Amino acid sequence: MAQTQISDVVVPSVFAPYVQLLSTELSLLVRTGVVATSPALDSFLSGGGTFIDMPHWNDLSDTEANVSGDDRSDLLNPVVTSSGKDAIPQKIDKVQTVAIRNNRNQNWSTMDLSAQLAGSDPMSAIANRVAAYWVRQDQLTLNSTIKGLVAGTATLVNDIAEGAEGTPAAGNLFSADALLDTLQLMGDHKQNLSAIAVHSAVHTKMQKLNLIDFVSNSDANVGFGTYMGKSLIVDDGLAITSDGTNDEYFTIAFGANAFAQGTGSPRVAAEVSRQALAGNGGGQEVLTSRREFVLHPNGFTVKAAVAAGQSPTNTELEASDAYSLSVARKLVPFAVLKTNG
Repeated sequence: MAQTQISDVVVPSVFAPYVQLLSTELSLLVRTGVVATSPALDSFLSGGGTFIDMPHWNDLSDTEANVSGDDRSDLLNPVVTSSGKDAIPQKIDKVQTVAIRNNRNQNWSTMDLSAQLAGSDPMSAIANRVAAYWVRQDQLTLNSTIKGLVAGTATLVNDIAEGAEGTPAAGNLFSADALLDTLQLMGDHKQNLSAIAVHSAVHTKMQKLNLIDFVSNSDANVGFGTYMGKSLIVDDGLAITSDGTNDEYFTIAFGANAFAQGTGSPRVAAEVSRQALAGNGGGQEVLTSRREFVLHPNGFTVKAAVAAGQSPTNTELEASDAYSLSVARKLVPFAVLKTNG
């Protein structure tokens, strides 16, 4: 019986869009609104360039409103010295932020995918595996970005973790009070926070404290329960740092549209190549998947020097000087709690 090959089941023109659709459906970050798709970023990625300017308007200032009167307009009688009775229009400030294009790819050989080829729908089976891979990659990229933002902007984080010089106590661990203090970093914008991402160790701590609600028909429950009506996302890819003695965990409260995402179409998004000489001439097939995307934290500007290559690695995104804050702190739709567990 002839062996099924990747090239027999993967049609690149069908496979690549299918993987992108599955990735969107599988992403909890997209489903909870933490990551919002941006047509402007999609349009940018369809052209050239590494950086994109993203102008937006600040909110209106809280300058006290004028008291209405019935004085004649100064503009109607310009010969007369102005009486100064006309209202002076306030201006709306524009903020310019900058995002960066990401170019990524990954490759898998026949041996890695051989178990999938026996399925009743092998292309679907392979696509599901590739889509799940890219979902995890997006989470790692987002987590690395937040790690760099926290390192460079102290007002984003409530750090109650114990350093290397001490032993963590109860006050260094996750608690409802600590999370409430973290939400307060958003000021009166804390009501806009809609999701909380936690490491599984912190999620277990929340369960022991009986903090989690499970409402099966709630749109906010994406499988891990809710807290204070907010969606809970459990992700072991969340930043964990260690000073050699104590582990430190990030718990992140997000608002809607905390990150803007754009998706492009690489010239060859998916292809199957054959290595004729592999296996001492036996041959080997390799599936390659490529992505062009933007995953940008709203309220920040990426630095031009962030990437040594064409686009940044996750490690480069973790640098404290990768981004600069462009708006008032409470307009940044997320806050981070740092604990020892």
